[in-house]
Amino acid sequence: MWYHDPALFQPRSQYAPRDRTHGSRAGYLRSEKQVIMRLPQTRAVVFAIHTRVLARADVMRQWGAPQDDGAAQP
Repeated sequence: MWYHDPALFQPRSQYAPRDRTHGSRAGYLRSEKQVIMRLPQTRAVVFAIHTRVLARADVMRQWGAPQDDGAAQP
């Protein structure tokens, strides 16, 4: 999901409407990798979440997309 603010913690009420119009102009992409694994010795189940926030310029460079004019940068 694209965000204007790079902060990891961005609480919002479940009743608050989500802004779906800003994705093309937001400066940061939030990506989460979620993993469920079972530990071999204890057989316990672990749920892990790794979150990354990347600047739009870095994402576009990795995707090989043309850079925008920088208007989305703060």
